[in-house]
Amino acid sequence: MSGSGCALQGNPDGQASPDPGWHVLYTALLIAVGLFWAASPSGSQAQVVRALTPDECVQIGLSNNRSVQASRAQGAAAEARQWVAQTARLPQLRGQGQYQRLSDISAFDIPFPLPDQPSGEPVTIAPAIRDRYNVQASVQQPLFTGLRLTNQVRAARYDAAAARHETQATEGEVAYRIRAAYWQLEKALAAREVVDKALEQAEAQLADVQNRRAQGMALESDVLAVQARRAEIRLPQLDAADAVRVARLTPNYR
Repeated sequence: MSGSGCALQGNPDGQASPDPGWHVLYTALLIAVGLFWAASPSGSQAQVVRALTPDECVQIGLSNNRSVQASRAQGAAAEARQWVAQTARLPQLRGQGQYQRLSDISAFDIPFPLPDQPSGEPVTIAPAIRDRYNVQASVQQPLFTGLRLTNQVRAARYDAAAARHETQATEGEVAYRIRAAYWQLEKALAAREVVDKALEQAEAQLADVQNRRAQGMALESDVLAVQARRAEIRLPQLDAADAVRVARLTPNYR
């Protein structure tokens, strides 16, 4: 038989038993509820919302803006090129060492002695050398390059200075846009707050006029006039809410 809560099946004893699929669904539902509770602020530690200052917004924006990051990377590359150009005028010291282990070859001897040697001792022409060492050192210093190195250093210095100024200009532009968006959002929030308070006052005035009409102290035209003023306020309220949403989306650029 079937019910609204779960499906039951018969067993050999003639008693109804729960459908195994219901247990799986019930377990999955418990897991989903537990995960939702753990992810919600009530189940875990509530998140603290803190308003950021304009300087904090600028700092966060400069740290995450792709244009600023690219400009800073170009400036670092220009500084590295300047350092490379300056090192080209420094002396270059090079060293090299080599070791070889030769095969075990017997010395080349002459089997007869010379007149000034003792009798019976052979004369060694080429001794057996099994270890060979080679060490070299050189120093290279450019003396005259036709002012090529000097001009390269000067050009690299100007390039690095231009990259620094470009980075500063990019950071200033991004900071200006962030501050403008920040105060635009503050302006939109203030305007929405004013409209919300005006609507609350209109609602309270409407309730008061309706009560007085019920007591015979106000006319229907008075109620209609207050309703018309409330309707006039609702349109600016929608515009203010849209302005807040647009202002909140403005700083989300990279």
